[in-house]
Amino acid sequence: MSYGGCVGMIEMSGTRIFVPCLLFLILSLASLGPVWCDDGDESDGDIGEGNQAAAVPIVSSLIYTQISNLTKVYNKDINRELGFCINDVDADVNAAFNFSKNLDFMSNCYKQTKDVRQRLCTAAEIKFYFTSFLDTRSAEVQFLKPNRNCNLTSWVPGCEPGWSCSVPEDEKVDLKNSKDVPERTLNSQPCCEGFFCPRGLTCMI
Repeated sequence: MSYGGCVGMIEMSGTRIFVPCLLFLILSLASLGPVWCDDGDESDGDIGEGNQAAAVPIVSSLIYTQISNLTKVYNKDINRELGFCINDVDADVNAAFNFSKNLDFMSNCYKQTKDVRQRLCTAAEIKFYFTSFLDTRSAEVQFLKPNRNCNLTSWVPGCEPGWSCSVPEDEKVDLKNSKDVPERTLNSQPCCEGFFCPRGLTCMI
């Protein structure tokens, strides 16, 4: 059965939790470490329109290549964790993440936000999102725990589902950082089409 209609069940500490298999798949990939690190020193707003257009296919290709390589290297681990609901890991990952033939959504996001790289979730934020569900005691409750950017004293529009925020202009985001969640509460904007902006996080997945 493909990831689209598959729901898996795990048991943690005596509690059974139903979670979509695709969630498990992305969690497995995220927990392996960095997927894409942007080493550019320029902010998106400093890049000319021509350079932006030229950079889009390169960046997108890099993301896809990294995901593909991780899938191949850790195929056995993924099959061990997800084998009960995924027949062909490579085929499902390809169907979920292969956007190499149509990069319009990435180009549109550059134009919409002007700072797309400052809005992308880091490894720490992605891991926080998916591990929060594994720690949930009930399948009925799927709210994220309070975090640095979204908590009882700080709840900007970017914390709402379908919205994202940016980090300060002088702060360079390290997407491979799997330990520290950056301060990301500025310039709330609607989530770019093609990305996922969950409730309780201010970044785009």
